[in-house]
Amino acid sequence: MGDVSFFNGRGIGSRAVVALLSCGLSMAGCTHVPSKDGLTAAAEKGPCCVHVERYPSWLVAIAEPVAPLVGRTIAHVVWREGYLAGEAEREILAQLRPLDVLLVSSKGRLSGHVIPGLFGHMAVYLGNEAELRAMGVWNEPSVRRHRDAIRDGATVIESDHKGVHLSRPSRVLNGDRVVVLRPRLSSAARRRVLEAFYDHLGGRFDFHFDSGDSECVYCAELIDHVAPELHLPRRIAYGRQTIIPDDAAIRAARGLIPFHFLLYVEGDGKGSRRSTRSKLISDIEAEWLGRALDGNQSGPRIAW
Repeated sequence: MGDVSFFNGRGIGSRAVVALLSCGLSMAGCTHVPSKDGLTAAAEKGPCCVHVERYPSWLVAIAEPVAPLVGRTIAHVVWREGYLAGEAEREILAQLRPLDVLLVSSKGRLSGHVIPGLFGHMAVYLGNEAELRAMGVWNEPSVRRHRDAIRDGATVIESDHKGVHLSRPSRVLNGDRVVVLRPRLSSAARRRVLEAFYDHLGGRFDFHFDSGDSECVYCAELIDHVAPELHLPRRIAYGRQTIIPDDAAIRAARGLIPFHFLLYVEGDGKGSRRSTRSKLISDIEAEWLGRALDGNQSGPRIAW
């Protein structure tokens, strides 16, 4: 099924139906419950990741059984390409090292609006042949069976509606904003984590965004499952544990979890620019403040 370049009632139903069913993805929202790293709500500055449970429980219960169907459908609704391309993409790629975490905002896709927050996806750069050889894992069985794909440019691992798979960086970076975070891990841990990511290839995607169920994993859950020592923050939403990319980004930018903030690039119709750590924090907070203010209006907000 190819990407849908426009959206109307004939595509996947009326706006009312999408509003009903997209809450299956929006259940990945976070609340002001303390997260697993022990930080209290009082220690968390700003409006990020609060007041997201805006759908009634009965609506969530209706959407839950059809979440896989809805998730796959929404994933194909695309009305424009991302703003980051050409020189911006090359600049980002030139700075990547194995295990760098990519957070991507894609507001030209329907999924970029129904998933709460500014950043809706996380992926991990695993490295090219030379980098994998330098790390001593090129001949490991978990890596060896993917050599052809790696040599063909598939150097990023992600979990999306297709499952856990390798992708070319150009596919993953096809968004409007990208943040690059470099995990602080020992050499031994980096090798172990790298091999573990390859072991997870072929896994199923978690359309219910439930971090308590490791049989299938969504994008952020994959990282948390492979490298729990990175302490990605978990929240409780609709009775389940979940991880929000914005939550991880803002904590990393503030030095609250073991990542180095490496890069923030944002684009628009006029071009792209490199931005600062403080700009990243303010952009995320502005997104969530806008959601909080919109929550004072009646009914759920669906951006088109």
